[in-house]
Amino acid sequence: MRSSVIWITCFLMIGCATSTNVTYNITSEPQGAPIDVDGMSMGTTPTIATLECTKKWVGVINSPDGWANATGKYEVKAYPPKGINGQSQTKNIDPCQWKGTGNPALQFDLGLEKVTPTQKIDITTTIKNDNSNIQKSIEALKTLRNSGVISEEEYKAKVLRLIK
Repeated sequence: MRSSVIWITCFLMIGCATSTNVTYNITSEPQGAPIDVDGMSMGTTPTIATLECTKKWVGVINSPDGWANATGKYEVKAYPPKGINGQSQTKNIDPCQWKGTGNPALQFDLGLEKVTPTQKIDITTTIKNDNSNIQKSIEALKTLRNSGVISEEEYKAKVLRLIK
């Protein structure tokens, strides 16, 4: 009898999984942005996406409540509508974390432009006679110049300091 109870308990615990769906209301500024969820098109904003939350029993030793997220995160990506300049945006969503009531909302602002940092960055090297370190520093300076972090004049001045 005792072994039957243990066997039944183990059978019920092994392979148990629970699944729920969470529906997200997705909007964007400007409207009409194409939306992809894990590479699959969900139409254009405003739209909805229903994401599955599957949890499996892992035991109270592995998780405080005994359950773990089996679905993982979804990658939700919004692209600027045709004819609109802006940047695509990506959000990683875990529907198993939704604890509120009603449908959660995702908002994308696609009118944002790339912004370069304005903080000055000073790159120096401590080994003046090591050519490989100088070359690495020059490559790093080129990257900073090409991305707009430092100006052409700053780039030239820093390269001159490195090779002296």
